[in-house]
Amino acid sequence: MEKKSYTVGVDIGSSGVVVAVGRQLADGSVRIEDVAPRSVSEGVTSGRIDNVRSVGLAIRDAKAELEEELGIRIESAYAGISGPFVRCATYTDLVFINNPMGCITKEDLANLHERMNNVVAEEGEVIIDRILQHYAIDDKTEIADPVGAFARKLSATYLFVLCRKDQIERAKIALYNAGLKLLKVCVNPAVLASALLSDEERDEGVAIVDIGGGTTDLAIIRGNKLRYMASIPIGAATINADMHAFGISERNTEKIKKTYGSAVADLVSHDLTVPVSMPGKVKKELLQVNLVSIIEARLKDIIEFVWDEIRQAKFSTKIPCGIVLTGGSALLENIDELFRRETGLNVRCIDRKDIRGIDEESQQKISPCTQSAAIAVMLFGATNGACEVVERGAVAASPLRQSVESVPKREKTVEPVGVAPVRQEPAEPKHGIQQPTTLVETLTEADDEPADDEERDEKRGGFIGMITRVIGKVLGNDDEIL
Repeated sequence: MEKKSYTVGVDIGSSGVVVAVGRQLADGSVRIEDVAPRSVSEGVTSGRIDNVRSVGLAIRDAKAELEEELGIRIESAYAGISGPFVRCATYTDLVFINNPMGCITKEDLANLHERMNNVVAEEGEVIIDRILQHYAIDDKTEIADPVGAFARKLSATYLFVLCRKDQIERAKIALYNAGLKLLKVCVNPAVLASALLSDEERDEGVAIVDIGGGTTDLAIIRGNKLRYMASIPIGAATINADMHAFGISERNTEKIKKTYGSAVADLVSHDLTVPVSMPGKVKKELLQVNLVSIIEARLKDIIEFVWDEIRQAKFSTKIPCGIVLTGGSALLENIDELFRRETGLNVRCIDRKDIRGIDEESQQKISPCTQSAAIAVMLFGATNGACEVVERGAVAASPLRQSVESVPKREKTVEPVGVAPVRQEPAEPKHGIQQPTTLVETLTEADDEPADDEERDEKRGGFIGMITRVIGKVLGNDDEIL
């Protein structure tokens, strides 16, 4: 049987989680096998995980659905997070050219990169990514490839993507509670670009705006690089709160918004009414223009925050391709028109055909706005290595499987909720260079994990080793949620 290469992405959003499973094809594209969303009523605030058990339950529920549907067992995944605990910082450093002729060599470039790799983070933060922005010689002339150029000094500017360490640990625990090993964490705004943008947009300059339930994420791409990112702690949930304050029953706000809502009041008839349920099962008719006015007012607040971030980053005139909208609220009628009016930029909403890196068959399976972040995380995983996924058919085919089915499972020690497996943290670099903007990388790769029982069993060899492995799987290989 041909071994399939699966990749699994988990988007931990502000109002729910989405788990996407894909399989890499021979041509390099990814076929989306299935996507499972789950709401999280409590436990996440503006993208921040506050309860690892409730988030773990939601992930486990989505995982179980996918496993049943696809006939597989998922053991590891990549996770995408976003929120005010994520930020970016630019930093410039330099080296002096020691060559008597003043000619820049590859060694000078390597020394400069080493200095950047030694930059440390502020306490409580970790570096998710280091992205080269540009080189410059003698502090004035930007240059794409400095090797061979003549100068007294060579400088480089990097964009550092940072995240609070405790949020990464909470994501790890939430996945562990769902029976998954976290392979790597990525930041949603940073990975959306490769999944949603055209080559022209990434090169010329564009802003991605992802409007979620509790946060609105912004990423600015230009010259095929991430130039700026921010997470604004306001999202579509505030629209629902305003509708509820207006007297609409809380349980019906989302449905009414999707069915009758729009982003621009002057594009709605002033004569149409909307049937709404008020608290206490009282029903009444509400003018649609009044409903849309509530939605428009709150969306204008969100747009103002986004536009302020773009201006502060000094990119208001450097994104000729405008704004690309995604997230659940991007489905709201005329939201692109409202953004266009408020910013004066070109604006488009994500469509199925815009998702890059997946085959045509997969485009028909997805909801591009609500699932784009999970798909982007899954595609990020596909470029970093396959996940541990076991096809159940392969397990059932074992001739020894039935001979040990009747063996009772042993009791397992249950750890307290919120406690991850003990893991040795890497030592801090002995000779890190303390920079004015301090940044330190402590996030480790999954390759550092100790060998598991099955790998040790393989070393035993022979018939006894094979029997031991099979019995080991039956006697409690599947962890229960804490």
